[in-house]
Amino acid sequence: DDSTFTAGNDLSLTAGTSLTANHSTVIATAGSATIKANGGDLSMNVSTIMAKTTLTGTASGAVQLDDSAATAGTDLSLTAGAALTGTDATFTAGNNLSLTAGTSLTANDSTVIATAGSATIKANGGDLSMNASTITAKTSVSGTASGGVLLDGSTLTATTGALTLGAAGGMLSMESADLVAGAALTGTASAGVLLDASTATAGTDLSLSAGTVLTGDDSTFTAGNDLSLTAGTSLTANHST
Repeated sequence: DDSTFTAGNDLSLTAGTSLTANHSTVIATAGSATIKANGGDLSMNVSTIMAKTTLTGTASGAVQLDDSAATAGTDLSLTAGAALTGTDATFTAGNNLSLTAGTSLTANDSTVIATAGSATIKANGGDLSMNASTITAKTSVSGTASGGVLLDGSTLTATTGALTLGAAGGMLSMESADLVAGAALTGTASAGVLLDASTATAGTDLSLSAGTVLTGDDSTFTAGNDLSLTAGTSLTANHST
């Protein structure tokens, strides 16, 4: 607690069970940072971890960042065997960024930035949920879940590339959310696709496909090229453009 770890080059922290940082700072001044919780959770509370090059964090259990920041000069990768949760957290990569959860992945009031590369977000065993959060990548953004993809008051931006969302086992739901792609925007769901007071904007093609219903309420769909909306059952647009 209330500690600072600083390495002139690379830094590695490994725990056989859980690894917890409370009000602490971890810095790899000129190299990479690696943090591992091999038998439990990786938790950061009001803490900062920074690496000049790559930052890699893994846990056999959950990964949780509360009011904390993870920053990599190049690539940033966090992988949880269980849930991955960020609350009032900031994830920043100079190049590519990857967040992977073994179960659910949740971002609350959090910011995800891939400054010069792509952002890849995966919930391999549950829902991908974003509440009042943002994902911004210079190139592409990919958000996938084995469950549903739920976006509430959130913005996802792929500045020059494609934005892809996939809900393999549930709904793609957007409430007061914005999707912006410099290139193609693609959203698929095994269940419904629901947009409420939301926008979906593609620089080229826009495609949304629902296994069941597709509904847009007070929403805007914009494609620079082709636009396709496909519903397995009913398709409804209320006060939408």
